[in-house]
Amino acid sequence: KNINLKNSSRFVSTAKKQSPTQYCLQLVRKHDYENYLCSLLLPKDFQAPAIAIRAFNVEIALVQEHSRELAISNMRYTFWNDTLAKIFDKNPPEAPVPLELSRILKTRKLSKRYFQRLLDARWKHSQGSSFLDLAAMEQYSENTVSSIYYLLLEVKDVKDVNVDHMASHLGKAQGIINLLRSVPYHAQRRNLILPQDVLMQNNVSSESVFRGVASKELNEAIFEVASRANQHLDKVKF
Repeated sequence: KNINLKNSSRFVSTAKKQSPTQYCLQLVRKHDYENYLCSLLLPKDFQAPAIAIRAFNVEIALVQEHSRELAISNMRYTFWNDTLAKIFDKNPPEAPVPLELSRILKTRKLSKRYFQRLLDARWKHSQGSSFLDLAAMEQYSENTVSSIYYLLLEVKDVKDVNVDHMASHLGKAQGIINLLRSVPYHAQRRNLILPQDVLMQNNVSSESVFRGVASKELNEAIFEVASRANQHLDKVKF
């Protein structure tokens, strides 16, 4: 998952002409194109639930982009926190993504805790905290990406510890790589994505990252983080 944070809008202008299902499809297509394409390769009965789950993730991921002020972003996270509770209480607000998720929940048993973990992790990270170490980056990836895979497995009613184990590693690998891809974007906004311990071990200052200064030391730091993602990916291979 690599959410496109540029040129985003809160709602698609033609939302009123679209069904919640169509809205979610266009939302994911616009902001999470890679996973949109992957979702189209799924069996037909799997596609709508998968898109709805990813649409929720897009909405949460876009909160910080639309809210330059912390107070406003907290209000929006609170809105989605309340909305999530209403969805599972079968009383969703009249908005496309909540309505679509509510529809999906009528025929699929999805765990609220995975949606909550995703939301809570992004909310906490939005408070300006950077990753102290690689373990923190891995945990963030587990919460924000692996949680999606757990939900997708629930859509198909897959209950297998070994499959869950692979989903965990796949989510961590994908999450770490997505974070690496976002380093330049966040550096321009003086947000530090690379783990502090890795930067310190490679003698890379946060200021040099913010300025986009290329160096052998920075390359080594990025390679170290990417290697951790590769380790997780190796554990997914059959």
